[in-house]
Amino acid sequence: MLIETANDGVIVIQDGMIKFVNPIVIKITGYSAEELFSRKFHEFIYEEDRKMVYSNYERRMKGEIFESRYSFRILTKDSEMKWVDFSSAKMEWEGKPSVLAFLTDITERRNAEKKLMEAEQKNSALAMAVTANHEINQPLMIISGNLEFLELYCGKDEKNEKYIKRIKESISRIDNILKKMRDIEQTENLEFQQYAGGRSMINIGESKPVEDE
Repeated sequence: MLIETANDGVIVIQDGMIKFVNPIVIKITGYSAEELFSRKFHEFIYEEDRKMVYSNYERRMKGEIFESRYSFRILTKDSEMKWVDFSSAKMEWEGKPSVLAFLTDITERRNAEKKLMEAEQKNSALAMAVTANHEINQPLMIISGNLEFLELYCGKDEKNEKYIKRIKESISRIDNILKKMRDIEQTENLEFQQYAGGRSMINIGESKPVEDE
């Protein structure tokens, strides 16, 4: 049969059970045909994606028209997570309504896309760090210089000294942050953490500069 020698994985699903697989599916999943036939098809899908995939299967069986190609994660026999590109169509198999599906292992492509995204994120973060460091450092030096004149002008006033101390502490904190931002320029592995609104920010306390050998 043509589907036996196809380059993509071929699956027939009927009543939620896998009824047919070609050798590519066995290669991708690591399961034997007998093992695949013995369980519901959604049991091989990564838990977080099961609801979505099963919902699409039910919609396909009802004859609904929607995007036939999408991606999700599966778990192999060795508990390895893989990404697959999946497309399906309704058909009859041995006289009963079924779904014919084609899947392709796209794990390497997804990993490459993730690395590219991380590299772009790092480059953007570095550019922002360099710009911020330059733009903040100069006015900070002006504030620091004027604070020295303010100390001379105010003299030994206890109330003023309290406020001046707070300003100095804030200047010191900003200066320390700027130093860490300068170190980021020499950092290989930036650490990001989630901030308000789902945004990412550089964890400057965790990102370590590359040491000279």
